[in-house]
Amino acid sequence: MRLAELRKARGISQRQLAEDLHISQNSISQYELGKREPNQNTLLALANYFSVSVDYLLGNTAHSSDAWHLHEVLQQRPELQQLLELSLKASEEEVESTLRILEALSRE
Repeated sequence: MRLAELRKARGISQRQLAEDLHISQNSISQYELGKREPNQNTLLALANYFSVSVDYLLGNTAHSSDAWHLHEVLQQRPELQQLLELSLKASEEEVESTLRILEALSRE
């Protein structure tokens, strides 16, 4: 889990984090040491607090958010960035029509 890493990177103490989330400092310490796992609600609260995905918090992905992953993909594939920019200017009907064309092409 990346809890200690995220907390330290933001200059937040265990005590402050515990107060902000209304949980005990001992729980934060145990999460960071791997002695205890947070429940689902606590995981979501931690992820929201640090503005990261639960997967990133748990160490399951190298990207802190889906937005960052999208940014990386668009940087590597300029044609997708162009497609996104054009679709933002298109009408809903034009986007739906384009999607149908792309779906048909992907089946071939």
